[in-house]
Amino acid sequence: MKKLFLSAIAVVLASSAYAIPNSVSEGDIVSAEKMNESFQHLEQQFQGTLAKTVNCAAGETINEAIENGYNDITVSGICNENLLYTVWRDSGVDNKPSGMPVPRYLKITGADSTAKIVDTTSNTENTISVNSGATVVLENITISGGKFGVAATRNSNLLMTGGVTIEGFTENGIRVDDSSYLGINDGGVTITGGTGAVRGIYIGTGSSGWVASATMTGVERGFDLFANATVVSVGYSISASKRGIRLNNGHFFQYGGAGVIESTSEYAVEAYQSTFDIWNPSTLEVKNLVGGQGISLNQSRSSLNNLKMPDFDNSGSGWNPAINVQRNSNLVLENAVISGSTDGHLVSISAGSVTEIRDSTLTVGNAGAGIEAIGSSGLRFRNSTISGTVGGELVNIAEGSSAEIQDQSTLTITSGGQGLNVGGSSRLNLRNSTISGSVTYNLVSISDGSSAEVRDATLTLDSGEQAARVKSNSYLNIRSSTISGTATKELIDVRRVSHAIIDGSTLSQTSSDTPDVRVSKISFLSVWGDSSLNSVDCHMKGTVDTDVSITNLDTNCTE
Repeated sequence: MKKLFLSAIAVVLASSAYAIPNSVSEGDIVSAEKMNESFQHLEQQFQGTLAKTVNCAAGETINEAIENGYNDITVSGICNENLLYTVWRDSGVDNKPSGMPVPRYLKITGADSTAKIVDTTSNTENTISVNSGATVVLENITISGGKFGVAATRNSNLLMTGGVTIEGFTENGIRVDDSSYLGINDGGVTITGGTGAVRGIYIGTGSSGWVASATMTGVERGFDLFANATVVSVGYSISASKRGIRLNNGHFFQYGGAGVIESTSEYAVEAYQSTFDIWNPSTLEVKNLVGGQGISLNQSRSSLNNLKMPDFDNSGSGWNPAINVQRNSNLVLENAVISGSTDGHLVSISAGSVTEIRDSTLTVGNAGAGIEAIGSSGLRFRNSTISGTVGGELVNIAEGSSAEIQDQSTLTITSGGQGLNVGGSSRLNLRNSTISGSVTYNLVSISDGSSAEVRDATLTLDSGEQAARVKSNSYLNIRSSTISGTATKELIDVRRVSHAIIDGSTLSQTSSDTPDVRVSKISFLSVWGDSSLNSVDCHMKGTVDTDVSITNLDTNCTE
């Protein structure tokens, strides 16, 4: 019976994937102490974990412990070794030189803050690499060097807790790929790249991640997502030389809490065919950029709450808007504060894209335009303020685009060609808002087949040719509004087969040498609803229809 029992133990132990202490052969005499040790070892394996402490300072290694079946390892000291495990044996796949199988579960915990695993391959291989369904947990430990610091691929799980540091890598700090999962809890991860390091965290090909806290420095890119990857993050700080967050081809990045991106030279956030979104009240601060664009969306959508982009200053060569929304993209900005100068526009909306700006403040130090929407795009500007100096227009709506400026919004132009330009068969709805400032030409310009309704609004021209101009087969309806200021020509100019309606509104021209309205070149002016204006001039078949008294109405207007 004793021999049969020992033979059964030998068969079970021999079938184990890893070495078992005190293995026996048939006929051996085993002490009770050794037998109990073997049973305890086997019981722990059946339960899923087998704990061991590894003292690397005393010459012990993590690899040896794993080979002996231990998968819950507490490390002390500096371990100079690479942990490379793959389902592929003796094939060289994944830089795996030997035939060690992948542990199904592996937890490595630092005994204290000095615990470290250090690459020994001069960064030609990964420091830690697993695949094919493995689960790796890292806790309170530093991973140093390697091509990748830590890599998990092919349906594997990589979990980090208790504060993990990844440093000195040359390509990726963390790489999770091929339907794998990355989980980083509140203890967070600190990632510091080595010379030429490319990415802090790479999530690719159908993989996903939860990042409670991550700090990344010394990399070209912070987060890099590719091919239907998904990440939810509640806290991150990225200092990257090129791009803070890059989403390419079907990604979903959702953030809450606080995010910081700084020092990028290309894009703080770049999204292509992806989504960059919020999941609860949060903040995103983009600062200290050294070039390039702030937020760039291409065939993408984004909702940003509490975006702070102070002192954006990319006025060098190229075209670098703070916000670039292009090619059928959609952006919602709420409670945003953006300021600075650029060689492009502060906000650029193009090629069928839509942007809504709510409860926000935009300040232009100097730019081609404050906001531009072109190419059948749309702008909704609600309860927000934009002010500053521009080379062209503070707001430009063109090429079949539309704009709604409402809910006590304010446009203030310190200096520029025009305040608000609507051209190229575009449309404007300006309601319950204010436009004021000094311009070279017009405070508001409607041209080239465009239309505008100005209602419950105030237009104040500090200096310039006209407060409003409508020309080239365009239409302007001014209702229940006030237009005033000092114009070098006239407050309102209607020309080239255009039509303007003044309904229940007041015009007040400071200069007595110029008329309130000038109508010319087969254009038409209608004045209704108890409106107040003093003088109208007509030229080249300009016509006026009025049911109110106009003090100085040119006789040419009624011919």
